[in-house]
Amino acid sequence: MPTTPHRQALIDAVVERLRGIKYADGYATDAGNSVFEHRDPLGEPFNESELPACWIRDGSSEITALDSSVHEHSISLEIGAHVSDMNAPAAGRLLESDILKAVGVDNTFGGLCVYCQPTGGTLEVKREGKRQAGVRLLFEVRFRVNAWDNYTQHTGPR
Repeated sequence: MPTTPHRQALIDAVVERLRGIKYADGYATDAGNSVFEHRDPLGEPFNESELPACWIRDGSSEITALDSSVHEHSISLEIGAHVSDMNAPAAGRLLESDILKAVGVDNTFGGLCVYCQPTGGTLEVKREGKRQAGVRLLFEVRFRVNAWDNYTQHTGPR
């Protein structure tokens, strides 16, 4: 029996995918060098040495019983990134593109979810010394587990 809840396994896979955002892997940034789970960039700002950086936060969820043996979880997922650059708006757009590219490599994360699609996003630019940009993308992610068992992914029909 698995010992990691399925939601955690999915988030671990997303974090690992973000860590792959590197020049050497064909991306426009090296944001994968600094990836943080549940870091609030407003409450805990990034140091210059950490930039560019990505962060991920899973938030609200809804659970639907598809039948007596399958529960489908729909979670909101936020993925963001920060950069410090003299042309911060353009650098922020590069980060946004890299995140979308990374998620799109396989938006089921190896079959861990049945659905992952972007639902919105923002780009903000601030000037504090060097110009900084932050992007935040919102995704809806759905995955299925056996009813009453968040440790076991449902793999049957439905």
